[in-house]
Amino acid sequence: MSWNLRLGCLLLGLSSLAFSDGPESIRLGYDDFCPYSCLKDAKNGYFVDTVQQVLEAQGYKVVAIKGSWARLKTMAQKGQLELVVPLTRYETEELKLERNSLPLGTIEGRLFTHKSSSWRFKGEESLKGQSMAVIRDYGYPPVISALINDPAQRKYILTLASDLGTDQQVQMLASQRVTIVPSDRNAFLYHARRHGLENSVQIAGELPMEHLYTDLHVGIATQQPELRKKLRQVLDKGIEDLKKSGQLNRIKARYGVN
Repeated sequence: MSWNLRLGCLLLGLSSLAFSDGPESIRLGYDDFCPYSCLKDAKNGYFVDTVQQVLEAQGYKVVAIKGSWARLKTMAQKGQLELVVPLTRYETEELKLERNSLPLGTIEGRLFTHKSSSWRFKGEESLKGQSMAVIRDYGYPPVISALINDPAQRKYILTLASDLGTDQQVQMLASQRVTIVPSDRNAFLYHARRHGLENSVQIAGELPMEHLYTDLHVGIATQQPELRKKLRQVLDKGIEDLKKSGQLNRIKARYGVN
């Protein structure tokens, strides 16, 4: 075989590799906030399952990027992720991200105490002077964020890293190292069951929350305008189809969510 023919074959092979149509990879970021997104369980969480099913049906390859919420927020702002879950409307606006249209879940804000505690939530004043465990960079509603940012209350606030934050909150409350934990009802009780501690905690009040802090979405973080538009269209149609077919409820049921 002549040198020119060999070179031609090599270039043809490289050309075929360069222009091959492999699946487009979508980086999906999430932390440990079961049942929405899970790091320590065999299952990934119903947000992750739903997004993966929708995107893979359209030929995308989903690459899981797992970590602390603080790290994921930074990556999302830098465009190092295409998607991040779950996000409240407040968080998508804070991060200046787009979101899918149909909420995939709802935060049920609750205040948890130890089972033996007589403390009950009676408005913002009743929270003052109570030791509380919160998770770094989570989007808390105003009644909680005001305490976190109040210098006079700072000594009562323990801030945890988010990669294991909810697990730590459960364990600290069960051992009475803190008095109160503000959290989502589904997530906190899921993590309490994970450690066999559901009978050691109780709900002591409901957090006043607007839809800005309750509706949970898929955050769209890609900085490519065309891909951003396409992902929103794919997610909106795919999630709506899953909802109409009843498949979305079946995915949620795997995690005990109605």
